[in-house]
Amino acid sequence: MTMNFAHRGFSAQYPENTMLAFRKAVEAGCDGIEMDVRLSLDGAVVISHDSSLARMAGAEGHVRDYPLAELKRINFCGSHPECGFTPIATLEEYFDYIRTTGVVTNIEIKSNVGNFKAIEDKCIELIRAYQLEEKIIFSSFNHYSMVYCKFAAPEIKTGLLFGTTYSEEFAKLGFVGYAKLCHADYLHPSYNGMTPEDVATVQAAGVGVNVWTVDDAEMMRQYLAVDAHGIISNRPDILRDVIDNK
Repeated sequence: MTMNFAHRGFSAQYPENTMLAFRKAVEAGCDGIEMDVRLSLDGAVVISHDSSLARMAGAEGHVRDYPLAELKRINFCGSHPECGFTPIATLEEYFDYIRTTGVVTNIEIKSNVGNFKAIEDKCIELIRAYQLEEKIIFSSFNHYSMVYCKFAAPEIKTGLLFGTTYSEEFAKLGFVGYAKLCHADYLHPSYNGMTPEDVATVQAAGVGVNVWTVDDAEMMRQYLAVDAHGIISNRPDILRDVIDNK
């Protein structure tokens, strides 16, 4: 059955990538949670999509500019001031919660030249410490990061994120060939990066597909019809209803 992944938690109604959004996603019936991780100035793995603090916190600078203790004093309520003070979460805090739920976690690694290998290694260390290897999928737009993760932790599944454009190598090899080149378990396309027919073909070849970000009920049904491995949505409540009434 297609998995219901809550995009940055229940981000349509609560501050994205926060413990509040994650708890509300579980209450809404999600099967999985998609989230983003970065490193703080002092090397803590924190959960944040943006590098800049402007959109979510209305603050200056970047996540990497602040130690964890200072980040914890900043309100990450984003466009939901009605939720009150909402602190940034660490991956450890998230794991303390999620390990009791059975929910799968898709960790999107924000890997770049400055933190490559450091952030991957820290995530792997934490996953192993919490014994969550079977409940994690790594993903990234940096496909070198995913190759490194599969080399460093072959027991953890990986997914390749992409939109509507592809590298020359990707275009040459096609969906399945490129996934196999990268030793990836999944492809993570935007909803307009692969058609439902493409999804069916790729999955028949042994590569799973988790599609993002699908909030329209009719589009959800199209990917459900081809048994996509997962749908990533800002509306896990709507997706839960669509799946249950398939």
